[in-house]
Amino acid sequence: MRRWVLTGAIQSSTLLLMLFTTSCLVTTEPVAYDPTQSPPIILASGLDPDPRDILRLGGDEGAKEVNFTASILSEDAGSSVKFALYLDYGATNAAGQPFSFALQTLPELKEATMADGPRSLLGVRWVDGIYPIDPGCHRLTLIATHAFDTATGCPKNLEDSSQITWHFRQCDVGECPVSLVNCPIPEATCPLAP
Repeated sequence: MRRWVLTGAIQSSTLLLMLFTTSCLVTTEPVAYDPTQSPPIILASGLDPDPRDILRLGGDEGAKEVNFTASILSEDAGSSVKFALYLDYGATNAAGQPFSFALQTLPELKEATMADGPRSLLGVRWVDGIYPIDPGCHRLTLIATHAFDTATGCPKNLEDSSQITWHFRQCDVGECPVSLVNCPIPEATCPLAP
């Protein structure tokens, strides 16, 4: 009988000791950290048209306009996500910018967090004839960032951006084969920081 009482007392003491040692006492308020801004990510799953396809625009056989959609994921920390659609990004224009032409009056996405998940970018449209384009192979590049530099037309911080490119044939009168033959190779890029 004594042995059972002694064993029970030891077990009870051990249980109480375990309860007190595994708990914690919070004496201060929890610290909240401001989120760190991340570059906007253009997700492959939300792209339309498919960037693996070669588009045909203008002429007798090409589309007269193309609507682009994308899904964006980012930690914005108080800034909206801005966009530009560049024609032939990688070719230097007369102003020394690394693109032929740019559409920079595109919709913006309000600030969000990674926890909010992907957001849809809608309302980006390329209309044939908006800029004079020679027939042949060209590129349309969508860049997402938190701020653009007005002088260069590029992101203020290239590391705070992402991009996706679609290839297309600018058609003319007659046949317009789906081909990337004689497509210019990109030779320029936006600076890391203007």
